[in-house]
This record gives sequence, structure tokens and C-alpha cells, in this order.
Amino acid sequence: MFHLVRKYLRVKILLALIVLVTLIMGVTIYMNIHSQEKTLFEKAHEFGLDIARLTYASIKRPMARGNSEMVEKQLMYIKESMEGVEAYICDFNKNIVYASQPKAINLSLSEFIFNEKAIKQLEKMLETGHAPSMAFEEKIGKQPGLTVLLPILNEKGCYHCHGSSRKVLGALVVKQSIAGIYNTIHSLRNQNLLIGVMGILALILLGSFFSVKWISKPTRELAEKTARVAKGDFSVSMTTDREDSIGILIKNFNIMTKKIKDQIEYANSLKFSISEPFFITDPNFTVTYMNKALEKLTGYSKSEVEGKKKCYEIIKSDFCETDCFFKKAVQSGETIIGKRGIVRQMDGKEVPVITSGAPLKDSTGKIWGGFHFIRDITMEVEAEKTIKEAAAREEAQRLYLEKRVEKLVELLGKIAKGDLTRRAEIEGKEDMMDRLAQHVNQMLDNMSNIIQQAKEEALAVAERASEISANNQDLSERTQKQAVSVEEVSASIQEMTAIINQNAKNTAKVNELAKWAVDAAKEGGKVAGDAISSMERIKETSNRITEIVNLVNDITFQTKLLSLNAAVEAARAGEQGKGFAVIAAEIKDLAIRSTEAAKDIQALIEESAVKVGEGISFVNSTSENLQKIIGHITKVSDVIAEITSASGQQTEGIEQINKTVMEINKVIQQNAAFVEELASASEKLADEAEVLLELTRGFITSEMSTKETQPRSLPEELVKKAEPKEEMGSGPPDLDLEDKFEEF
Repeated sequence: MFHLVRKYLRVKILLALIVLVTLIMGVTIYMNIHSQEKTLFEKAHEFGLDIARLTYASIKRPMARGNSEMVEKQLMYIKESMEGVEAYICDFNKNIVYASQPKAINLSLSEFIFNEKAIKQLEKMLETGHAPSMAFEEKIGKQPGLTVLLPILNEKGCYHCHGSSRKVLGALVVKQSIAGIYNTIHSLRNQNLLIGVMGILALILLGSFFSVKWISKPTRELAEKTARVAKGDFSVSMTTDREDSIGILIKNFNIMTKKIKDQIEYANSLKFSISEPFFITDPNFTVTYMNKALEKLTGYSKSEVEGKKKCYEIIKSDFCETDCFFKKAVQSGETIIGKRGIVRQMDGKEVPVITSGAPLKDSTGKIWGGFHFIRDITMEVEAEKTIKEAAAREEAQRLYLEKRVEKLVELLGKIAKGDLTRRAEIEGKEDMMDRLAQHVNQMLDNMSNIIQQAKEEALAVAERASEISANNQDLSERTQKQAVSVEEVSASIQEMTAIINQNAKNTAKVNELAKWAVDAAKEGGKVAGDAISSMERIKETSNRITEIVNLVNDITFQTKLLSLNAAVEAARAGEQGKGFAVIAAEIKDLAIRSTEAAKDIQALIEESAVKVGEGISFVNSTSENLQKIIGHITKVSDVIAEITSASGQQTEGIEQINKTVMEINKVIQQNAAFVEELASASEKLADEAEVLLELTRGFITSEMSTKETQPRSLPEELVKKAEPKEEMGSGPPDLDLEDKFEEF
């Protein structure tokens, strides 16, 4: 069995398919049976609940009325009409009161319930009144059954017998047989198993058929093709239009065979394209291949050598007998490059060659031969001989040049020590060394002249630098004094500027106060005008009041006349007119008092009018004086404004003068700094002139003298050829007096 599994791919696939299908079908059948069992048990539970509810509904009213006979009939009806169903009614102590089995009455319900979970749920239900949500599985006789529990609650209709203190009066228990359900489950399980086994067999047959068609047959063909490739036949190929793994494998097989053929063709092309003598041997050094270049070198043909002769039989080299590097390359597995030797041709002629060799290995690293190159180096050997002769000539020339150069080095060493009296030796060969000696001698002559002139000029520069340094010192002192004076002037101008600025600020404040006084005077004039207008209106009002008082006097006079007429008429009337006469007398008195009051008011109004007139004259006089004050204050304000403007202009002028003085001070400070720099530069110039003198004293020229040289200028052509040289930090600064000094 295991041999078949290892040997045939079809058996492996079929075995895997059987295991997979069996697992899938087994899981499917199990889940189907479990689902069917669950559905049947749920229906049985619902059926038990329905029986319990119907039973409770049928016995509820008879129990409330105390009709025990009716309750017993209902339970007996359940026993007779429903096979395998038992009903029990117990009180809150679990004692059976009614039952479809009369023998169970007055017994404990615990004797008929065998499931411990059901007993616990019954006790809990009798306490809380909540029915359990599930049915309980147990035995009814020898058959399996389900037990359903339902509480009998204490309702209002039962209070007359049981009172209202207890919530639960008892319980209704219905037990039904589920043997039929188990039979149905066993039948369905057998059917599912039968269907599953048949499905597995069908799938196995289909899998076997398609595995042979789609897998076994193509792989068998592919195995045959690969066997041919292993034997060296690379012309095989396969055609397929599949895109699955087998199709990809076939396509990769075709690509692989094509690449192998390409590699073989490439290797053959490479082998045939080698122009140098080249041959391949097996591990025993038998020549398996040689090219035409090797035929030409050795004089042997391919038909005489390939597969027949050893490499040392055709090469006949001196190293074949002593130190065969071909053998070393094949045995050690390392490449040997650039070994020189001699190859003897068939006619006995010796040819110098360079040989190289390397092992040929398979993919596992095993050596199955070697390939070897031989290169004719006859031309290189002749070139080496020519090069050696040229090297001998070059050596003689080198010795001659070395001797001449040693003399020049000795001369240059003395020149480096300051001795310019020596000259280079000229041998008269008119070669490059003689020309070099001539130029060196000419250079020494020029250097002697230049150094002599440098000595003379250094003395002159030192004297002039001393004079410049003394003058610069005097200029520096005067510049410092001038800078101190300018600083004092600048300080005085700054104090004057501060005072003028304070005056300008005070003048501005006075100008603001004058403007405020003008505004206040104008406001006073406006108030005086308003007072005059008010008094005029008061005067007009007084005149109107006078007119009203005159009108009141007229009315009073008319009233008097009317009262007199009334008194006369009352007198005529006699006794009947007494009352009217009294009223007339009162009216007369009232008219007299009104006349007197009107006179008093008129007198007061006239007096008020006189005083108002006097007030108007006073206010007019005040207004005129305010107008005069406004005019004078306005003139004063204008003068103060002019003073403020003049102070501002004066401040600006002083500030401008201050800025100018500050700039002058800055320029003087810069001039002082430049004078100090110039003095420092002069001192450096004097020091450097002294250094130059010391340096030139170290040179010995042909006109050597101990007396002091007279100062004289450099030749004009040397001055024109000289270029300025800038040094950062060590040399004197570049002082441009025209750019950096200012006069004022």
C-alpha cells in the first residue's frame, strides 16, 4: 500500500481526496443530524408546553370553584386520548393533589421526577412563580421522555379558599414520551449516513477520473520527456493550452530545454571562436578536443589526437616530465595561469609558450576534466631581448646624467648657503646638460646683480622708513589733540540741544494753554450772548405780563360796576334781594383786592423790567470786554505758535550741527586710526628693510666688499618687471592716503 502511495501520484491525490471528502461529508452529516435532533426536541418541548397550557386552561375554572370531579375528568381525558402523556398537579409542598395516574395522588412529586435539574427548577418555580424556559429529558418507564413545568399562581378567584399570602399555590407537571422522536432521529441518521457514503464514493470516482485525465496523464508524459532530456536529447518539447500548475510546469519544461540548448550552442560557439591553441582533456589527460591553432602549433591533426593520445604525447614540453601544471590544475581544482615553457614540434623545433589551465567541474563540484590554453610568445621573447639591449644603453646614459646632476646638486648646495661665486662646469658636448649648465651660470650672474642692488636699496628704504615713522608719530599726536577738542565741542552742542529741546517743549505747552484760553474766552462770549438773549426774552415776557395785568384791572373795574348795579338792583328788590346784595358785596370786595394785587404785580414787573434792562447793559459790556480779551489772547497764541515753530527749526538746526560734529569726530577718529596704522606700517617697513639687509649680507658675490654701499635706485627695467605681492597679516597694510584721510 505505502509502495503504491510513494510510486503513483494518482494514488496520493486519490487518498487525499478520500480523506478530504470523508471529513467534509462527516462534518456535514453530523451537523445535519444535530440540527434535526434540535428541531425535533424543540417541537416536542413546544408540544409539551401546549399540552400543559391547555390542561391548565381546562382545570383553572373547576379548581377555582372547588370542583375536584371536573379536574379529575380532565386529567383522565388526557390519559385516555394522549398516549404516553402523564399530568400531575401538586401543592406548594410538592404533594400530588390531582394526577392522570390515580395511584400517584397524595404521593410526593419527587418520586415521579428523576432529573435532578428538573427537581431544582420545580422548587425554584414554587418559590418565585417563574416557569423554566426549557424542558427536561428523563425516563417514563423504560422509554425516554420530556418533562414540562408550569406554575399555578394564586389569583384573585382563589383568595376565598387560599387567601392572598402565597404567590404560588402549586405546579402542573406534564410528562410525555419521546421514543418516537428518537426513532425518527435514528432513521434520519441512517439515511444521512447512506447518502454520505454514496456521495463519497461518487466523489472518489469522479476525482479518480479527472485526476487521471488532468494530472496523471500529463505528468506521465512529462516524465518520459524529462527522461529523454536526461539522456542528452534536447529536441523534445510539449504543447499545452492549460494555465494551471501542470500547464505552468510544461511551459517551464519547454523554457528549460530551450535554455539548455542555448547554453550548449553558446559553449560550442565560444569553443570554436578561441584563436589561441586550446584543448580539453578527461581526468586521465586523454585529449577529447583540440582546435586548429593547436594543430598548427604541434603538427598533429584532430583525427590523430582526439580520444587517442595523451596531452603530454603531443605537447612534448619540458615541464611535462618535471612539473606538469595541467595535472596540478585537474587534481587541485584550482586555475593555473601564466606558466612559461617550451613546446617541441614534430620537426624538433622548440617554441617558447605561456600555458594556462583550469579544471572542468559538474554541478556537484566533481572534476571530470580540464581545459588548457597555450600561447606562442616567440615575438614577446624577441621583444624582451631588444628591450634588454635598450636598457643597457639607457643605463650608460643614466650614469652620465647622474654624474652631471651630482655636480649640479653640489653647486646648488653652495648657492643655498649664499655662495654665488661658483659656476657650473660645461663639458663641450653641447647636449641638454651643457645647455642646462649655461642657463644656471646665467641665472647666477643675474642673481648676483640683483642681490647687490637689493643691498643698496634696502639701506635707502630703511632710512626713508625711519623718517616716515618720525613724521607719522608727530601727525598722530596732533590728530589725537584735534579729536579731544572735537569731542568737547560735541558735548557742548549736545547740552545746548537738550536745553533748546526743553524750551521747545515748554513753548509748545504755553501754546496749548493759549489755545485753551482762546477757546474758553470764545465759550464765555457765547454764554454772554445766550444770557442777553434770555434777558430779552424775559423783558418780552414782562411786557406781556403787564398787558395781562392791565387786562385784569379792566376786568376788575367792570366787576366793580357790575357789583354796584347788583347792589342797586338788590336794594330795589327789598327783602328778596338781600341775598343777592350780599353776593354783590363779596364780588365788590374781591374786585377791590384783585385791583390791589394787580397793582402790586404791575409794580414788581416794572421794577423787574428796569433790573433786566440794567442786566442787559452789564452783559453787553461784558461781551464787548470778552471779545477784546479773545482778540488779545489770539494774538498772543499766534506769537507763541511762531515761537514754537522757531524753536523747532532751531532744534533741527542744532541737531544737524550735532550730527555734523559727530561725523567730523568720526572722521578724526578714523584719521587717528589710519595714522596709527601708517606709523605701525612704517615701523614694519623699517624692520623688514633691516631684515632684507641681513638676508642680503648672507650672500657672497664676486664684488664682495666690507664698506657700506651707497644708496642708489633699482634699474628702471627691473622696477617695471616687478609685480606687487600681497601678504595677509605679516606684511604692512596697503595705505592709500588720498582715500583714507580727509581734511576739513
